[in-house]
Amino acid sequence: MGKVRSIHENRYIISDNTAKHLLDLGFKYDNEEDKYTYTFPVLRCDKMTALRCRITAYTDTNEVQVDVTDNNFILYAPFYNTEYGNYDVILNKINKSILNEFSKLKITKKNTKKGR
Repeated sequence: MGKVRSIHENRYIISDNTAKHLLDLGFKYDNEEDKYTYTFPVLRCDKMTALRCRITAYTDTNEVQVDVTDNNFILYAPFYNTEYGNYDVILNKINKSILNEFSKLKITKKNTKKGR
């Protein structure tokens, strides 16, 4: 069994990326950067949010970006640098939480074909 990989290494899409649909799902519009963001907790400790995920969607493309941050809004390094250390347990928890939210938001993995 290999190391757990972070889901940020994959590409994900939302099929209906219209402004109305994103707002209906709970995304918030950021007019400074012309994007929509959706934030939710991915890890709690003693009923406090320890890590949160921010999903960013743009209306000009159907791809979404996933970021995991701590409470100081600093990117959570083990989510991005899985080769440094043994973070399998926490990555499994983070990935599961994000994939559950993806399911609610109808976000799917983008099919990529290699060699073409």
